[in-house]
Amino acid sequence: MLTGEDSTVAVLPSNIPAPGVGVLPYILLPLAGPEEFDLEDQEKLPESLQMLPPDKKREPDTVLRLTHVETLLLLCHTRWGRDYLREHGTYEIVRAAHEVETEDRVSLSSCHFCFSHFLRRSLSISSVWSYSSKETNQLLKR
Repeated sequence: MLTGEDSTVAVLPSNIPAPGVGVLPYILLPLAGPEEFDLEDQEKLPESLQMLPPDKKREPDTVLRLTHVETLLLLCHTRWGRDYLREHGTYEIVRAAHEVETEDRVSLSSCHFCFSHFLRRSLSISSVWSYSSKETNQLLKR
């Protein structure tokens, strides 16, 4: 699902390769806003998300935003999925969306859990849960 149409992937239990779908830009676009990222972070993003107009608005529907964050969370359940999302700038988009999110349902439950998956490589999951939300925000801004 994550790999682009230009590459072929065999999904178990099948051994037959098929073209990828490349859904990541479609999942991230509703969460993206008018923020400008550092050049290094900008280059990580999929091409369709790299040069968004300054008047780009996030998805106004809370349920849709929550659904997109939960979809990212499902994609984080495998090591390959977490690594792929890290390499393609997902963390930067979710962090920027989290900073302006006003709905607690989206911000607290899903975003923090998603952050813990992104940080899993460098921190143990128990250490992430031991931080308060303020400490987690400070940790994530590093």
